[in-house]
Amino acid sequence: MRARDVRARDARRLHRELVDQLVGSGAITDPRVEEAFRAVPRQVFLPGVPAERAYADEAIVTRRDAQGRPISSSSQPTIMALMLGQLGVRPGHRVLEVGAGTGYHAALLARLALHDGRVTTVDLDREITAEAQRRLRDAGVRGVRVRTGDGWDGWPADAPFDRVIATVGVDDVAPAWAAQLAPGGRIVAPLWLRGGFQITVALEPRDDCLVATSVLGCGFMRLRGPHAGLAAYVDARGWTVSVDDGEAEAARALDAALAGGLREEPVARPPQHWELRLLLDEPDAVAAFPRGATCSLPALLTSDPAGFAVVDGATLRSAGAPEVAARLRAAAARAAPLTVDRLRLRVAPHADPAPAARWVLVRRDHVLLLDEPEAEHQ
Repeated sequence: MRARDVRARDARRLHRELVDQLVGSGAITDPRVEEAFRAVPRQVFLPGVPAERAYADEAIVTRRDAQGRPISSSSQPTIMALMLGQLGVRPGHRVLEVGAGTGYHAALLARLALHDGRVTTVDLDREITAEAQRRLRDAGVRGVRVRTGDGWDGWPADAPFDRVIATVGVDDVAPAWAAQLAPGGRIVAPLWLRGGFQITVALEPRDDCLVATSVLGCGFMRLRGPHAGLAAYVDARGWTVSVDDGEAEAARALDAALAGGLREEPVARPPQHWELRLLLDEPDAVAAFPRGATCSLPALLTSDPAGFAVVDGATLRSAGAPEVAARLRAAAARAAPLTVDRLRLRVAPHADPAPAARWVLVRRDHVLLLDEPEAEHQ
């Protein structure tokens, strides 16, 4: 058997095993989503990537900017599967995808919408859309229109849409997506809350709001362009933290706080899933990454006075103003778990006064109203 035939056989096996894994883990529960994953080979959209990696359940960065920051990727298959389950594409649906990536996700959407449907995928980067167009053509995918533009504006020429999905992280819902939504439509988007924490939400219009019908955890690169929002990552002295605004001020504060080194002390280990509550309750909360880490730690960062404190298991590390460590210690002591599936989310227009909610996050075009069932938090 020729080497090329062996590689093709191995790729088919790895493809099959990946989909089996997604079904077995519960990431895929809809038989139509399973069929789409089995029908569309991911490796076609990742030229030069070995099959072992193409069919691993991991995100693969496909393009970086001049500073080396990722600007395009093929998302983790588990996250793709969960979001497609949230989206609920049916034959004949017209779908808008914001963020073209490699074209693989658009191919899955086209398979779900079938021949009577239509997928419009939009990306700000002309090189990305050209590559996605080429890969879709090479794969023989029909029913996808690839457009270059700011996906925040939707694509009015192809509206209305039965489904809108963003495959980039946003901190608000674009008014254009709701305006271009057909009656009975649905929006699915990775929404940044605070401190770099993301959720993927399925939103449907109810009265004058968009109401979440499903909330899951996720991780996506941010939308680029003028609507990217103010959130950023800053680095200093071996640490990276996420901030919601004030990038330069936060970088100075982190550097100043860490200048004297870190102190360590034991702390009562907080319960699992307390990080989200800290990020929502504490205005100075951030997610912190020590150098080389891939998972974040819950932390506080203040600029006046400069102080930094982070909880790592049963250890509290702090630098700068000691009152910041005291605040984080107290927050950890009173913490209660909060998981994303317990969040109740509404996306509402600005109003005076703002609608009541346990947590109100003000964004440019909307307010995000977050609650949890009262019986679950004492």
